[in-house]
Amino acid sequence: MRRVRSVTSALLTFSILVMLSYPFTVGKSPASGSSRHEVAEFAVRMILFVVIAVLAWLATGISAYMLFRRIRSEYENEVVKNLTTLVAPEAGKRGDADSD
Repeated sequence: MRRVRSVTSALLTFSILVMLSYPFTVGKSPASGSSRHEVAEFAVRMILFVVIAVLAWLATGISAYMLFRRIRSEYENEVVKNLTTLVAPEAGKRGDADSD
């Protein structure tokens, strides 16, 4: 549980940092009269940035979903345990009353 929570937090931090790094990683767009080579370099940087950002957010979402499922499973187990603890003494008392 602790590992999934740590991975989710790390991925969320990484995804936010990727989004904040946009001006530094992609840079300014080329001027309107720029050569095709400069425009192509910018396009490659932009595509790589978008792909990395999408993959980072996708990994964050998958990790958060796994964390949610694990927490929900633990909650369901705790509910069943609490219910059996609540019902077990009642069943014992009812059996004693019937035998009298």
